[in-house]
Amino acid sequence: MCESAQIYSIPPELVLARLQQAQALTDFWVTVWSANPRLACQAGRRVEEFMLSRHEVQRRHAHDLENGG
Repeated sequence: MCESAQIYSIPPELVLARLQQAQALTDFWVTVWSANPRLACQAGRRVEEFMLSRHEVQRRHAHDLENGG
């Protein structure tokens, strides 16, 4: 490690603020996609799966890691 290298930490208040911002954005997009499922489909598979229940996503991907897939 260089002598001039320093370790920085993120203040807990900033972490909390960023988490709240991320949650607000998530809530916004869920509202938009719920109101317009067609838009969610246009956004792609990840968005589509984001809107599904956890159980349904797990069911869809239950065999993804089998046979190197």
